[in-house]
Order: sequence, then C-alpha cells, then structure tokens
Amino acid sequence: MMVAVFLKDFAMIEGDSKVETSKDEMHSMKYVSTRRDIAPSGKMMESAVYLVDEELLHTLGSSRGKVRFWLTAGDPKEVEVEVAAARFSEIDAYIAETRTVLGALFEQE
Repeated sequence: MMVAVFLKDFAMIEGDSKVETSKDEMHSMKYVSTRRDIAPSGKMMESAVYLVDEELLHTLGSSRGKVRFWLTAGDPKEVEVEVAAARFSEIDAYIAETRTVLGALFEQE
C-alpha cells in the first residue's frame, strides 16, 4: 500500500508510522522510502511508502467510518491524515488481483 500525502505546508515524511482504524485499533507501518517529485500542478509531491501485511489491508477494507494515519515527519514531528474508510472498500479485489499478477512470487513463499 502506498500513502500519498498532500499537505498545504511541506513536511518531511520519513520513518515508521501508525494507522488507527475506526475500532480504535492502532497498527504499525514499517517505513520503506519516500518518493519526492513535482506534481503536474508544479507543486512538490511526496509519497511515503510503507510495508504492510495482508491482515492490515483486510482490516482497512473492513473498517467503517474514518481511518487515521499518524505519519512520522521532520517538522512537525507527526502528521495526522484522516481518510474515509470507504476508500478501502475495494481492497479485497486489489489483493486478489495482486496475487494473480504476482502469483509466482506468492508461490515461492
């Protein structure tokens, strides 16, 4: 899963972060890297990439209400990003498609 963060003010998003589901469950997300680029609008864009397991993806897919990402940043120290859980409603289809496309990788585990 990739989380793209668009903020009014610049924040260096780097480091392990957390996601809080609507059930007030807190899950860790292991930081992989941050990709920085210029968006078509000419603004700086940064996309923080996290490694998450399939269980967390299913949890996000079955969440109701809001999901809050607590992203580790340079300044401010933490950035809260609230997302409607409905955005993850197709996550099961995404997992199935990923398994189909990358099936050989899953078979090797």
